[in-house]
Amino acid sequence: MTRYSLIILALLTLVGCKPRVVEKKVETVKVETTLVYVQPEVADMDKVMNSVVHIRAYVEESQYGTEDYLYDGFQGAWQGSGCFISEDGIVMTAGHVVDGADRLEVTLRDGTVLESVYFWRADNMDVGFIKVDIENAPALKFDTDGIELTEDVFILGHPLGWMNGWTISKGIISNTARDCDGFFGEHLMVQSDAASYPGNSGGPVVDLNGNIVGVLVGGIGGQECLSYITPAWIAKEWSDVFSAWLETR
Repeated sequence: MTRYSLIILALLTLVGCKPRVVEKKVETVKVETTLVYVQPEVADMDKVMNSVVHIRAYVEESQYGTEDYLYDGFQGAWQGSGCFISEDGIVMTAGHVVDGADRLEVTLRDGTVLESVYFWRADNMDVGFIKVDIENAPALKFDTDGIELTEDVFILGHPLGWMNGWTISKGIISNTARDCDGFFGEHLMVQSDAASYPGNSGGPVVDLNGNIVGVLVGGIGGQECLSYITPAWIAKEWSDVFSAWLETR
């Protein structure tokens, strides 16, 4: 070791050379999370209601009951609900609304009364269809993607007939696989707790977007919040059959 090296070592010893420690202050950043609930877009139900029709069925001798609210003063007639599913005048309803009728009258929300040209019901489900002469009818669309338990739905129609025309009730889907012992057809039904009454039969059941998720076909007497519905995918299949049948007329 040289003399200069000894001198440098001595100086370092005197000043106390130590490793330099650099302290870095880290700031803690608090991140707050805010949950934002986005309300689903809801259709204008008043506009949707323009697609709903009142149906009066006539027969020479009625095979049904004699309640005044269903007969509405017309012997040998009963009432139901329906809606346009095509702009050229196809109306969807319940099969039992058209079954056994000699002729049908379809009344629009603006008061226009149309005579049926053809009407027809499915052979294995309680769904039926009527053709009237009209152009640019305010038709509703089907939602056949499936319906979920507790989904919000609306029943549109005429509870107790003409006296309560163009009425809406709201509920949820209570069951998606109700068989009803085959009373309303071969396929499983959908059940809702939305209120319905005689006269509502055939009215559309729509979702928040105003699309058809089913057709109201009935309930249990005295139990207003047990409503049974033919699912949209079944009604859509039969509407296609009816449209094909019309082409042969």
